[in-house]
Amino acid sequence: MGAQLYRPDVVAAAMRSTHANDTEESQAADVESVHLCQRYQALSGYSELDLGAMSLEDFRRIPDDFKFALLQAEKEVRNETYFYSWQLVADKFENIMRDFLLPERAV
Repeated sequence: MGAQLYRPDVVAAAMRSTHANDTEESQAADVESVHLCQRYQALSGYSELDLGAMSLEDFRRIPDDFKFALLQAEKEVRNETYFYSWQLVADKFENIMRDFLLPERAV
């Protein structure tokens, strides 16, 4: 929804609130329960914010620059920390979007 409204701040807030209580154990349990529902549909057991696990329909609705920023932010967090944190991803996502948003669309 935030991406469709072109609001990176809304997307970042969703990342922070959805995963506020994530732990290493809960992430491991999610991975164990993953299975492919059906081709082109979402993978169960993953975050609804995980681009690689969402349905093709949902993926196509997200603007490319949002997908790019999210992938870049996730990559930076994975390279910097042992524990994957959606809080850190949200912060980096907002910074990346701020860097390349047009002035009239600025957060």
